[in-house]
Amino acid sequence: MSRRKTPEEAAWLAERYPGTPNRELLEGFRAEFGWAPTLFGLCSWASDRGLRKDRGQIDWAGHPEYVGFMRSFVPGHTEREIADAFEREFGIRLSDSKIGNFKARFGVRSGTAGGRFERGHVPTNKGKTWDEMGIPEEKRERMRATQFKPGNLPWTTRAVGEERVTRDGYIEVHVALHRSERANDQWVMKHRLVWEEANGRALRPGEMVVFADGDKRNLDPGNLVAMTMAEHAIIVRSGIAYADRETCETAIRIARVKMAASRAGKRPRRCASCGEVFEPRYARQRRCDRCLGR
Repeated sequence: MSRRKTPEEAAWLAERYPGTPNRELLEGFRAEFGWAPTLFGLCSWASDRGLRKDRGQIDWAGHPEYVGFMRSFVPGHTEREIADAFEREFGIRLSDSKIGNFKARFGVRSGTAGGRFERGHVPTNKGKTWDEMGIPEEKRERMRATQFKPGNLPWTTRAVGEERVTRDGYIEVHVALHRSERANDQWVMKHRLVWEEANGRALRPGEMVVFADGDKRNLDPGNLVAMTMAEHAIIVRSGIAYADRETCETAIRIARVKMAASRAGKRPRRCASCGEVFEPRYARQRRCDRCLGR
């Protein structure tokens, strides 16, 4: 049979339960009243009285002034600036996760770099010596053992000229140790390199190289055919099959004819109703938009 709790015990629990760990709460309860329920009994008692642990949550729905302040202040400010301003205004320090949750819940964006270093950020230890930072000698020895040395490369670095196979079956060649203009440009598809070497020029923007026989490992220059991405899209969309260089080049010519016919179908023409010249929006349009009532 469970023990009946006194009003004094209930008041003591209500005051301390939200912010005190349960085991610490049990010890304090025993010291205060000379007995204590089990851990399960304590949780059940608190639940029956509607007590809840304080998880540090912000009741946005119950405080519209919080929401109004955040909506007006968040745009253009970093997480640290938002937390500082909210603490000055309401005396509550928001964590980065709470700020992120607010943004996601209410659809508010900062438009800043978020938690990343901002442009022009200066490290706190820039230009300082170990003596100025107060690093002890024994720690310096451990730091020296793991410091980067001039010319040091990570163990994951691939040698220039090394090859790898992508998940799609293409062979890539490592052409540089560091990227230069765009991300991951130190790896280049090998069939592109072979085609450019065989034809004496680089691929133009919008061009691609395909394998005439469909074999991604057949890097014979005679098996590599260049075409534009637009031509490739027409070939795929029209279901034009090819199995060797001859049929691949024929497929390209068919795609070019289709593209030329599409362009010709949208050349300016005279309206069948009013006689004025107009540019059609689709190939079979015979009347201008004004006569069509658009």
